[in-house]
Parts: sequence; structure tokens; C-alpha cells
Amino acid sequence: MRYRPLLAIAVLLAFLGASASPSASPSPGPPTLLVDGVRVLVQPPPILVGGRVYVPLQRTLDALGIPFRIRNGTLHARFGAHRVTLLLGQSSAMLDGVPVGFGAPPVVRDFTTYVPLRFVGAVLGAQAAYDAKARTISISGSTVGQTGNGFVLSANGGGVREGSVSELDTLSSPKTITVLFGGTAHTIALHDNVRVELHDVATNVVRPGLLADIVPGDFVRIDLGKKGRGSAIRDDFGVRAGRVAAVAGGEFVLEDGHVIVPDRTTQWVLNGAPATLADVRAGDDATIRYNVESDEILQVVLSDRHDPVAPNGAIASIAVDPGTPLRAGQTLRVTMRGTPGGLASFDIGGVVHDVGMREERPGFYGGSLRIGDAVSIARSPVVVTLVLGSQRSVARAATLVSASSVPPGIGRVGPAPGSIVSSETPAIYATFLPDAVGVDPRSATLIVNGHDVTSETIRSARFIHFIPEIDYRGVVRVTVRVADFAGNTATRSWSFTVRP
Repeated sequence: MRYRPLLAIAVLLAFLGASASPSASPSPGPPTLLVDGVRVLVQPPPILVGGRVYVPLQRTLDALGIPFRIRNGTLHARFGAHRVTLLLGQSSAMLDGVPVGFGAPPVVRDFTTYVPLRFVGAVLGAQAAYDAKARTISISGSTVGQTGNGFVLSANGGGVREGSVSELDTLSSPKTITVLFGGTAHTIALHDNVRVELHDVATNVVRPGLLADIVPGDFVRIDLGKKGRGSAIRDDFGVRAGRVAAVAGGEFVLEDGHVIVPDRTTQWVLNGAPATLADVRAGDDATIRYNVESDEILQVVLSDRHDPVAPNGAIASIAVDPGTPLRAGQTLRVTMRGTPGGLASFDIGGVVHDVGMREERPGFYGGSLRIGDAVSIARSPVVVTLVLGSQRSVARAATLVSASSVPPGIGRVGPAPGSIVSSETPAIYATFLPDAVGVDPRSATLIVNGHDVTSETIRSARFIHFIPEIDYRGVVRVTVRVADFAGNTATRSWSFTVRP
């Protein structure tokens, strides 16, 4: 998945118009570090040097739980079966005895050693990315160790095999999965009761799943027993959802500015039926699944808003209740009117599959889904299937479903926690990190020294911003609260000191 700023700006101006922004933008602070979606306060913070992102070496290793020692200017670290040796001042490290480059040597600032962010990915094998617009560094700690030949020996005599899924055979006995790592294919037999865990890296949501939920191209980690048979699979993937703003050539652009570049292996679904890139239209709602290692687009699930229910004699109508975003513990109910005597089920985008629907009375089918504790569904279509003998009918509901069991994030705040500022009327702000259902800007509140100043702020789905009209002195205590459209709430408090 690639992001093209110039094209993104053009599309946003053409389709959305300019969004509101604070009258006085806060000065950018140091980049924020997120590990598995959770903000990690590291002191000193990450820095930018010559356009390259650097992270403090020792603090980053601590945050990832990697033991290390430094002697005579050489770092020694170990994770799983891997060993790393880094001579400070070199732009490459030894990983299991093999040199691995990471672009630039470490630098020292204020007695702290920094390494390029690329070190985290190339040497430690973790997913690492920098969002320049949000000034946010994201590291997936769960992917540490995805290096070498894709196999890590475990203490019980088994091991862990990693790689991108190339084939899943559920008809063989035993079932098998084939993964690729470094151009080499490995086929692994699976236990009958193999456990599947699905990890959406984009939202850091983990939930139990089935083999049918694994998509070719996903990056998986397979726990192996002593005889080499897979007992558990962790499936790491990313999901991005949005509305199509424009289609051009072999790619399309979402309204948030992301350019989606599929390839010949991308799977396409439109309103529950197979499709191609040629079927994509501006205004369609899209859910994109991608490989977290390579950014390869694996699957695009489209919902055509111009044709909410495909013409179909067997399925007359579909209703979804409620039509608002859901949170953990709430229940989604789907009903369908159609030909009596059939077998019915519904899917939600590429996330939920084969939820059974009972014929509650002749021609009236109903099914329910309770939202669990690890769910992330962003504007996904409900597709109902009705089977009557050899006839299979498919139709899509007009209502899109969004659900999240996690609250939105509160990212960068200012003035920085614990800082000392000289201005008696400092700009106070917080940035928001949306979850699957989006931030409700009306929910954002700002409390300063016990007083609710929300009515004096500028609020959007991305930030809340306040410039006081009275002077502050001494310690200033701030609390920000925000909720998503499903009602999940996040709160953050911090303080700073005004010393003119």
C-alpha cells in the first residue's frame, strides 16, 4: 500500500474540500512512539536527522522486551533463537553471524545512542513505520524475530515457522498450510484442532478465528510440535477501510488520500460476488486487507452504494438492526424476507463469515451476532446468502456495519507532559487516533484545572485545540476525554508548568 501526498491532496480538495484546522497550529514536537498501538513514553524521545527517523537504542529495546548488554562499544542482544551484535558506529549489524545493513550508522545526541528506524525492521524483524503527517512511529512488538530463515527453535523441541501464506489445503488429511519465507516454500501439516488467532495490526485487535479466515498472502506464525505439526496459527494482517474517491489506471484512491495499488493476485469481492478492478466506482465503500510485511494488497471487498440490494427473485429484502456503530456486548440482528424453505446465512465484509440465520416463520429469516471483546469492523457490507436446493442467491443490505471493542486513541498532547512553558496563555491540545468506527468530535471534552473549557475549543475528529483567554501560572492540570461513534471512551490526563 503506497501513500502519495500530492495525489492525496488533490483528491481531498476535489472530493472533500479543505478541512477545518486550528487558527494557531501547535509547533511540532518530537515523534510519538507507539508499540502495538500503545503510546510508549521514551526519554529522550525519537529524533529526525536529515529526514531520517532515529529511535533511542536502549529505550526501544526495553520497550520491545529484548534483553541486551553493551560492552566496549558493542551491543549484544538476543530474541528467540536470534543473536545480534552491533558495533556502534557501523551501518550494519551481525544477525546470527550474517551482516545486515540498515542504511546509516547510529548517532549520539546528549549522551544517548540513536539508531535508524530501519534497524528495528531490518535487524530485529519487527514491523516499523513512520507517519510523517501524524509524526507517529509505529512498531509491532509481536512481529519481533521475523528474520533469518523464518524458523525459531523452541525450548520444548518444537518451533515457530513464519512466512506469507501461499496455499491453504483444508481438503487434505491432515490439513496443510504452505508458507513462503525468503523465497523458500514450507508445507506444514496441521493438527485437527489447530487454534487460529487473527491479529489486525492496523488496529491491534486480536480475536480467535478459523482456518477459513486466513487469506493467501497473510503473514503467519505457526507453532510446531516436536513432530513438526502445526498446533496454533497467529495470522498477522492489516485492514484499511474507506470510500473510493477516484479510480485511475490500475489503482484507486480512498477519500483519506491513500492510494491502493493492487496486483494480479488481489482477490476482489463486490456485493458478495467475485469482481475485478474494472468494477470499482467512485463512491463505493472498500475494505482492503494487506500483508503487513510487504504491503501487498491481498483482498478488496467492495460495497456498491448505488445498488444496495442486487435484483434477486429469491431474496426480497434485508434489514440490519441497529443501523448505528456497535461496541462490545451489543448485538447485531440481520433479518431477510425471501423464498421459504431455504438455508440462509450472512457475512460481514471480509471479517465475519457464515453466521447462521433461522427461518423464524415461512419466508422470514433471522440471525444475530454478538460483538465480542476483540472486534474491529469498519463500514463493511452485510451480505446474505440463501440456498434453495441447487440454487444459491446472494444480496447485500443497504446498511453498512461498523463495530469496535476498543476506544479511540489519544496521541500527541501539548504542552508536553511535565514540560515548563513561559507563555501564560499556552496552546493546549490533543490529537486523536481513530478506531474502526471513527471519532465523534462532539464527544471531545477538555478540562483545565478543574474547569470545563470545551465550549471555547476547536474540535474535530483529529484534534481538540484551546487557547486560554486568562493567564495561567504554576502547575496546569489537563484532562481530555473523547469517544467513538459506538460509545467507546478514552481519557488522558497530564500536567505542565507555566513559569513566565
